[in-house]
Amino acid sequence: MAKVEHSRRIMKRDAIEAESGFSLLHGEAIAIGMTLESELAERLSVAEPGTALVVRQALDSLGLPTQRPRASICVL
Repeated sequence: MAKVEHSRRIMKRDAIEAESGFSLLHGEAIAIGMTLESELAERLSVAEPGTALVVRQALDSLGLPTQRPRASICVL
């Protein structure tokens, strides 16, 4: 089960990097994923209320992004 969860996290991180057009650094994509995961954990009641705020503030203090970049629309 742990291997499946690890694969899901890698896919999520790669999706964030791809969504940015690969303009994000790997660590930046990880930071965004951590923020999204902490928000989801709160909503599912598997993390204490306020966890997402603590994660976001810690990442902000390090100058890391905490929101997904806006997807660009390509017109061919």
